[in-house]
Amino acid sequence: MSTQMNLTLATFTPGEAERIGPLATNMQRDWRRRGFIPPSPFDCFALAEMQALKALADRGIGPQVAKDVSSICAMGIVWSALGWREAIDGDLSRLLDDLPDDVKDAQAQSVREALDAIAERQGQAITEPTDPHWGYKTRRVKNALWKSRGFPRVLPGRFFIWWADGSHLWHTSLEQAFDDLSSSDPRLAGPALVLDLDALGSTLLDRAGRPLVHVEIYDEESETETAIDCRDDKPGPQMEPTS
Repeated sequence: MSTQMNLTLATFTPGEAERIGPLATNMQRDWRRRGFIPPSPFDCFALAEMQALKALADRGIGPQVAKDVSSICAMGIVWSALGWREAIDGDLSRLLDDLPDDVKDAQAQSVREALDAIAERQGQAITEPTDPHWGYKTRRVKNALWKSRGFPRVLPGRFFIWWADGSHLWHTSLEQAFDDLSSSDPRLAGPALVLDLDALGSTLLDRAGRPLVHVEIYDEESETETAIDCRDDKPGPQMEPTS
């Protein structure tokens, strides 16, 4: 029996967004009027975009310039936030319904082996996870959410860097991003602004104070059976063959 997933994003009021962003409600109204942010209530993507816009605006990069990059930053922020257990609630246990038992066992064993390797390197024991399948569950939810919103499958790197010359990029390693440049590079001719999208994601979730996504799993067959049961059992009128 196959299953289907329904995802519902939590919404937040302008007052809550002021605490989470943090973006004052009067600035929200101004930016909403100018088309920089969507109307309320806000979901996690809108909150994440406000986070990025506010962080850039605080360093002198206004929303007119930052709008194009803030939506991409928001994807990285939300992706990171949804990796935390507190970010998703609902029918989480049913996310494993379609997995064969041997695959579930292999996943759990892989997690245990990875933790054992880390413990050996660090020379100390690591607590067994309460849910060794969490990585699979959160990836499934995030992939379904991305697909439903038509987002690209390529994610931005953890670090967003706005260089001194006004150019910018996303990178997985802050150290490598700077090492790739020579000391005479114009991108290093002044201060660079760095946004850690992972840190912004955990901050967003912490300030939100509740899950960002609710998961519902239902059986496709049961939905079909319900539809059939509601039909009239009597046969309809038969058409006469035409010559």
